[in-house]
Amino acid sequence: MVNRCKPLPQSVAIEELGKLTKMLSDFLYSNNGSQLVEDVIVNELDLLHIIRKVDQRKQYFSFFHGINISELKEVSLYCFWIIKFKPFSISDKNHVLYDSINENFAFFFIIRAIRLILRKEKKSEEPLNFLTQKYIKEFVYTLKYRDVSKESLIFTVETIATLCGIDAYFENEVTIDPDDCSE
Repeated sequence: MVNRCKPLPQSVAIEELGKLTKMLSDFLYSNNGSQLVEDVIVNELDLLHIIRKVDQRKQYFSFFHGINISELKEVSLYCFWIIKFKPFSISDKNHVLYDSINENFAFFFIIRAIRLILRKEKKSEEPLNFLTQKYIKEFVYTLKYRDVSKESLIFTVETIATLCGIDAYFENEVTIDPDDCSE
């Protein structure tokens, strides 16, 4: 099979890597992890591989289906590959995030993206309150221990967004910029 995907320019990949590492830092601070930052190991090669895989999927949809994927689909793809490649680890075995940092980060990424879309559309973030701690724990457990396909994760993210009042099937022209959505 011929690979029809154009390689992602290195400068774009590095820019995306910077956004993801900034978001990781925000995630850690939101979990009272200011002291944890030095305990986190980031596999940048895996992150770059994830960035390229998401770009390839975007090109696939554009080439074979003539569509640009929505921001929610893109976020879902990032999260899918993050839970598969597990680019983050914590050296402190006693930390609460030790065995699930990637899955917790994926959930954080999803909610942050939905929150940003709600803000850009000037809609209330209150519907996110339906996500109870029990639901969040179950969601993270599912990402960690159950078989989750790309398509099922996309559908789940789109469902959460729809319940929050977002038209999940409209191509949202929202760019996830970590500085736009500080917690």
